[in-house]
Amino acid sequence: MAKFLKCGGLLLLLIVLLPARARAQEPAAAALAACAAGEVAAAVAQLEAASLPEEATVLYNAGVCYTLAGQPGPALAVWLRAQTLAPRDGELQAALARLRLERPDPPEDETDVLALLAAPAALLTLPEQLLLLALTWAGLWLLLALSRLRPRWRAGLRVAMVGGLCLLLAGVIVTGSRAYLAAYRPAAVVLAPAPVFSGPGADYLRLFSLAAAAEVRVIEARDDWRRVLLPGGRQGWLPAAALRRVDGTDRAAPP
Repeated sequence: MAKFLKCGGLLLLLIVLLPARARAQEPAAAALAACAAGEVAAAVAQLEAASLPEEATVLYNAGVCYTLAGQPGPALAVWLRAQTLAPRDGELQAALARLRLERPDPPEDETDVLALLAAPAALLTLPEQLLLLALTWAGLWLLLALSRLRPRWRAGLRVAMVGGLCLLLAGVIVTGSRAYLAAYRPAAVVLAPAPVFSGPGADYLRLFSLAAAAEVRVIEARDDWRRVLLPGGRQGWLPAAALRRVDGTDRAAPP
């Protein structure tokens, strides 16, 4: 009876969730169909109103539609979001590289230590990274058990355990850096030129301007203004409407 109730509960959950997911994808699918039909302006308007699903293919196609409409900022935002889901997709990587090369602003070298530490995990999704850590942890316990059961192997197993510990430590540092950086939400500039001010308001000193598709991180929110950090270390305040967050949240929402 318990097994029957459990199966029935799972079936009911699928019945509830699958139609809801399909309904969530309908606006995005309609927008992409309009883009494929050449109705780019209408497609972009629908994409702006739609909630894009967490599917790399849909996000990639949405970025193509934004690119056709001459909007590199939103295209970069959705492509970076797709990259977190499919980090090894060659077509997506090529599209990102091409968009970055076409930006009028020269790319800045990354100076954030945590960003540099998180770079080795760029080809892994977060679940894959956590799985690798779990397997490394399990492997260390296996080596420890073998060293107890096979005293003759202890010398060789000790070397393997030291290597495993180093790998585990490196994985924890990379994962921690990635999680910390995720708190400072990456975003793309969608208005060009976007003036950057020394404070949260247009009355403050204008420091510099950013072109569309410039990559920044939101580190503070105050009303309708966002303080952003550039890869090279420069900081400043932008209107919230000038940004599109990679995580897909509302541009006007606080971080």
